[in-house]
Amino acid sequence: MAAGTPNGTRKRYPQKSRAKPGGYFDRLTWTARQILDDGSLADKRTGCRIWQRGTTAAGYGRVTWRGSEYYCHRLSWADANGQDVPAGMSVCHRCDTPRCIEPSHLFIGTPADNTADMCAKGRQARGSALGSAKFTAAEIIEIREAREKHIRLAEKYGTTKNYIWHIKAGRRWGHL
Repeated sequence: MAAGTPNGTRKRYPQKSRAKPGGYFDRLTWTARQILDDGSLADKRTGCRIWQRGTTAAGYGRVTWRGSEYYCHRLSWADANGQDVPAGMSVCHRCDTPRCIEPSHLFIGTPADNTADMCAKGRQARGSALGSAKFTAAEIIEIREAREKHIRLAEKYGTTKNYIWHIKAGRRWGHL
């Protein structure tokens, strides 16, 4: 007989729930806003609400909610506006912070609107900042000031005479 009980059986206690209040199992029923608020912090200096959890390689927040993957800024906009993001549209940031999910910092636009916004704010890579750039700004200035024939410049810089013409005409590297 086992010790502790008259009939030799162990006393059974009711199983305690392993789910802690506010734990994983509670999160399965959370709304999108609860998930977003739990995973972000307010930046008082900028007014942004910064996503603190998983991000993409480009720095945008990413979350799994109800079995599907979402970009956090898109989920935040959809939750705040009570509708899905229209097909073919982008959710753009006024604050230019990819991890920001503050609804007042987000607006809907076409991909062209998003690109125009980027260019207007000077955030596009230009010149030697592009990973594919073959020339430096100093070399472009040298090419523009050179009085040699295009074919000679092309041989000297390892490119085509047509590309030299585009540089000299301002069609390439026009920002310099």
